[in-house]
This record gives sequence, structure tokens and C-alpha cells, in this order.
Amino acid sequence: VREGEQVVVTANFLIDAESNLKAATGSLGAAQDQGAAQAATAGHAQPAQVGHHAEGRVEEFDAKAGTLSIAHGPVASLKWPAMTMEFILANPALGAGLKPGAAVAFEFVERQPGEWVITKLEAKPAANPHAGH
Repeated sequence: VREGEQVVVTANFLIDAESNLKAATGSLGAAQDQGAAQAATAGHAQPAQVGHHAEGRVEEFDAKAGTLSIAHGPVASLKWPAMTMEFILANPALGAGLKPGAAVAFEFVERQPGEWVITKLEAKPAANPHAGH
């Protein structure tokens, strides 16, 4: 660092940058799976997965705060029962177009203790109440 250079002095920038990076790399799952398979056949140990998967229903989306309240089913990887809780979106664009009642499938991580961040979010098709009639 030289005199007169600008330096980032707030952690918010770094946290946001890390969240955006995690969101971007989350969509590269297929490439990661292929790399994991190659490493496994080469005899390398695999790191533990830190992401969790769940499905649920949107209760509320606060675009300004970048948060999403979801009533989700059980999360086996955390031994959680079904519950409603608030998540932070790694990228607020993940919630674009979501309305209360929308069915979703999502992946999330614990960025720091008690801070649950959604890194991947997909709207699920609405159930057809007339199916089979």
C-alpha cells in the first residue's frame, strides 16, 4: 500500500464479495461434481460438504434487506425439523420475482454462527390441483 491509495476499511464489502462469489460458484455444481469424481479416482481425500439443501414455501421477501423468510421442511444434514426462519440472500437477485406462497428449493450455508445464507434458489412449479381429473 502506498500513500494516497484507497483501501477498503469495512468488512461489509468483503462479506458481500464473498457471498457473491459463493452464489456464483454454487451454480457450477456439475463441474465440481466432475472434479470430485476425478479426485476420488486419483486417491485424494474429499473435503466435507458445508452446504445444506431444503425445500419450502416463501413467507416473506424483503428486497431492501436482502432477506427471505421461508417455511421449510426438515433439513437432514443439520438434523433440523420443519420450521419457518429468515435467511440472507447471497445475492438479492436470487429473490427476484418471488411472491409469498411460492414453492422453492434452495441451498444454504452458515456464513458465521447463526447467519444462514442462501447461495442457490429455484422456484418449484406450482402443484396442479386438477391433476388426474
